[in-house]
Amino acid sequence: MRRIAFLVISILVSLSLSAQKGSLLGVVTSDGTPLEYASIGLEGTTIGASSNSKGYYKIANIPYGTYTVKVSAIGFEPKT
Repeated sequence: MRRIAFLVISILVSLSLSAQKGSLLGVVTSDGTPLEYASIGLEGTTIGASSNSKGYYKIANIPYGTYTVKVSAIGFEPKT
């Protein structure tokens, strides 16, 4: 019984901690055209992703807070 209680407590703690995270998803475009393989990052962190061949990206497991999103791609000036 003690082992099951520990497992339940561990699961509850994990769920509680994971509730403090979010995700960001979207599409990167230039003049309405999807921008493939752009880098999308949260300034001041190492959290980021790359857009796919259709310009879509998703950054998961972002800790709760306020961030500035920075997008860069070859041939383009970085944007925040």
